[in-house]
Amino acid sequence: MVEETIRTIRETEKKADQIVEEAGRQGEKLLAEAEEKAVGLKEEAVRKAKKEAEAAAETEEAKAAEAEAQASRALEEEIGRLKASAREKERAAVDYVISHLV
Repeated sequence: MVEETIRTIRETEKKADQIVEEAGRQGEKLLAEAEEKAVGLKEEAVRKAKKEAEAAAETEEAKAAEAEAQASRALEEEIGRLKASAREKERAAVDYVISHLV
């Protein structure tokens, strides 16, 4: 009877050890899966952030190009006005000089 009880205790201890080992393996497996998933989520977040940043940069580049084009048009108009004004002043100066020479 005592031997049977000792054998039962040993079998129970052995089963408990096996359960603990299996739980350890399962825990390690779950940790590895969680880590892998976390890495995947991080990579996805980085890809998404880069994509959003690239889109924002493209939008800002387009806005900057449009602003530059507007400034260039305004500058060309101002240059045209200044040239016209210079031609008028040149004609006036030539007329003035001619009128004083005659």
